[in-house]
Amino acid sequence: MATDGEIPDGRNRRAARSRRAAAEALLDLVVEGQTRPTAQMVAERSGLSLSTIFRLYEDLDALNAAAIATQADRIAPLLDRLDPAAPLAERIEKFVASRVRLYETIGPVRRFAKALAPSSALIDTHLRSFDSYLRTQTLDLFAAELADHGDPDVVGELLDAWTSWDTWERLRSGQSLSVERSRAALADGLVRLLGR
Repeated sequence: MATDGEIPDGRNRRAARSRRAAAEALLDLVVEGQTRPTAQMVAERSGLSLSTIFRLYEDLDALNAAAIATQADRIAPLLDRLDPAAPLAERIEKFVASRVRLYETIGPVRRFAKALAPSSALIDTHLRSFDSYLRTQTLDLFAAELADHGDPDVVGELLDAWTSWDTWERLRSGQSLSVERSRAALADGLVRLLGR
């Protein structure tokens, strides 16, 4: 019998693979436009039986939360590390390119997660954690410029809000701007906020 410190047995590895397959299937369905995938849809997409889905996950809420956690692995390669010592114009250009790529990729899953967050503490925590990461990245990247402002805390709040996914969603969906027009607005706002 395996002890806590040993490699899990085959059954545990299979269960882990099946859990991952179900979460990936749900994400794929959301990316393809399903706003509320059912357990049956997930079972069909993943190749698992419906009974297996509910043996692996207590309910659909638990599966949704696992899928949102899995999304973090999917988008990790999009979280570029940018050089805060680079010239401002270069930082803005690379930052905007990075955020546009990220936001355009996560859009469907982010909308799905935001719809579920009010009734799921776990999903809400995932979203808040991700937003906190992006905020820290933004403020660190432009720390030198923020330090030059009379009230860096206020400008930092504005900078965080302007570069958030919610603002991107407003530009793209609320105002129906193209990717290029939204990109230009994001860059122009950064220039204005940073006072250059």
